[in-house]
Formats: sequence, C-alpha cells, structure tokens
Amino acid sequence: MYLQQRPLPKHSEHLFKVLLIEGEIPRSKVKDIIGKEAKTASTLIRTLTEMDYIEFNSKKVQYV
Repeated sequence: MYLQQRPLPKHSEHLFKVLLIEGEIPRSKVKDIIGKEAKTASTLIRTLTEMDYIEFNSKKVQYV
C-alpha cells in the first residue's frame, strides 16, 4: 500500500531549511550549510538527488 522509502541522510534537515527559504543555492555553499567537508556535501547532494528530493546542475542545487 505505501511505498517503502529509506530514511533521509544525516544533515538533510539543514539543507532543506535553506532550500525552502532561498529556493536554490550554489553547490559550493552546501558544505558550509551542513558544517561538514566537501566530500560529505557531495554525498548528501548525490543521495538526495537519487531520492528525487532535490535537483542540481553543475553549479546550483534546488528543491524539487
């Protein structure tokens, strides 16, 4: 009846708060928003994109 969805990755809530307010942000700003290294930010962006929560092009991340 319900689709089984995996839990959101750690630090997602910080990114979602900013995206809801700003709509889109530079990809380079994600690490500052979540307070982690660039590798962690890239992993978060990739995971949320695969889960269809966000979209990104080479420079900007936006809420879907």
